[in-house]
Amino acid sequence: MNHIVNQPESTTHILVFKTSIQTPVEVQFLASLLDKQNGIASWSVELDDWEKILRIESGGISPDEVIAILERINIQCKPI
Repeated sequence: MNHIVNQPESTTHILVFKTSIQTPVEVQFLASLLDKQNGIASWSVELDDWEKILRIESGGISPDEVIAILERINIQCKPI
């Protein structure tokens, strides 16, 4: 599931996380948070992957900020 939020800024980084996301409903809930965040150009979740990979094209959000957002909705994640 891919979401394009904003046009990429001049300096972008790809952040990759292993998560505890399990269902499309959780992805939709996550979308309601990530789509509002400044510093995220696009993001995707690989539900078919055993690690439920979250990839974020970042133009200014840090890994710690992403972790804090996900922890607020009881989704565990760690950078890989």
